[in-house]
This record gives sequence, structure tokens and C-alpha cells, in this order.
Amino acid sequence: MIDQMINAHGGMGMWTKFERIIVTLSFGGWAFRLKGSQMRTRRTRLIISLDQPMVVIRDFPCPGSQGIFTPDHTWIESETASEIHRYHPEEIIKMFSHSIFWDDLDLLYFVGYACWNYFNIPFLFAHESFQFEELPDWVEQERKLKRVKVTFPVDIPTHCRCQIFYIDAFDRIFRHDYDPTSYASWAKAAHYCFDYRRFYGIWLPTKRIVRPRNRNGTVLRFPELVKIEVHEVHFQ
Repeated sequence: MIDQMINAHGGMGMWTKFERIIVTLSFGGWAFRLKGSQMRTRRTRLIISLDQPMVVIRDFPCPGSQGIFTPDHTWIESETASEIHRYHPEEIIKMFSHSIFWDDLDLLYFVGYACWNYFNIPFLFAHESFQFEELPDWVEQERKLKRVKVTFPVDIPTHCRCQIFYIDAFDRIFRHDYDPTSYASWAKAAHYCFDYRRFYGIWLPTKRIVRPRNRNGTVLRFPELVKIEVHEVHFQ
């Protein structure tokens, strides 16, 4: 199933031609508002590395600045102020003092690792350190979906170690379940992918919506926790 997924999204032969994605997108949703963050619906440009976990967010948290995410170190660069650094951001974002409101470095860490995952999956799964388990099929919105549970290695920054992917009739990802522990220890999410388009030979969803998920796998229609819309994509 994994090979079919990778091929349906463009194939490793095409993917390995590139080193980074430059994507312009908009964020929205209640998850950001509830944390008091400044990530709004304005367009944001991200430079996403394909060979290592690294993301640069332009004009973050304000025009003229940029945020850089790596798993063990996040920082903000500005032309008018000194750099702001945070080491071990995964530990700090889970501290009680950061559980209600996020500062800019919390938001940078969350958006950085999440988008690195979203735009590198399923090609990440070609690495031998991932583990896979096929699950019984699932029917949703009159679609029969294949399912696979993926266990992520400990060196990959991600929402949680075990995640479930729902695969449509085109072998593309339709839904993605995870527990975003960096957001809240109790959080359970269903992440939907819509409106696939082909960029440089790679198929990417241009709309994503994240909704709350019940323990039995059913999904609440409200609220929309996260909404992502892709406007431009360039591979380099």
C-alpha cells in the first residue's frame, strides 16, 4: 500500500529531483485563536526542506522578520532587532505555562514541524525506519477508504508516534488521524485533504481542514480547528 501511495502522489523518482518546496498558503481555524496566536488568514510563505526537518517562515511574526524551525532549535531573525532563540522547543511547548497561550516561538515550532510533515508525507515513508500496519477498510462520505497505521521513528518531529492514514480510490491521502500532543495532551484530530493539484509532477492537496475526532474514529463537523489553503507552490 505504501508504494502505491507514493506513486499516486508523484513517485520517488520525481520527488528526489528537488531539495525544497516554496509554498504560499493561508492559515485559519479555532486552534490558533484558542492559543492566542498571531497566525491569521493572511498569506504566508514557507520554505520547506525535503532532506531534513527544517522550515523557514517568511515575514513571521511580522513583515521583515522570519522564523526558522528545526527540531531542537527555533529562532526568529529580524533586520531591526536581535535574534530570539529557543532550544528544545518540543519540551517547552508542553510545559504548563505554555498550555493556554502560545508565544511566537511556540507557534513557530508547531507550524514548522506540522507543515514539514504535511508536505513531505507520503514520501517520508520510503525511509526504512517507519513501520506500517494495514487496518480494516473504512467507509466515510460514501467512500470506501483503505487504512494504514504508521509508526514514526523517534527522530522525526511529528504530532504523535502512531498515526492513521485513510487512502482513497486514487491511492491518495483523504484523511489523516493523529493526536497533536504539543497542542494539548487530550487533543484528537482528523485532518482532511481536498482539491489535489499537480505541481512539478507532484500531487498535493490545496485545501486542508482539521476537525475534532472522537475515540471511535467518528468526526465532529464543528469546529474547524485548522484550515489551510495553498495558493502557490514552487519546487527547487
